[in-house]
Amino acid sequence: MSKTTYSDSERQALVDWARSAGIPDEQILRLVITGIRGADTRRMRIVEWGKHLGLDASAALRKAHKAGLILTTHAPKNLQNKT
Repeated sequence: MSKTTYSDSERQALVDWARSAGIPDEQILRLVITGIRGADTRRMRIVEWGKHLGLDASAALRKAHKAGLILTTHAPKNLQNKT
């Protein structure tokens, strides 16, 4: 089974469609990380899609943590190394 990838414009279109359908940000993030293994991988995916939701990395991680999607709000290791 191949990994599904989306371009930035496709991600934005999906987010716009989901919001117009009344899907909350937390549910969008839940759908994005479904089936993803590894805490850092999940957090990185949340940060990536959070940008399309208009959230910075910290806000996206806080929303995901509050919704019970991740255990900690710490940034992924590879994102921490970039700062």
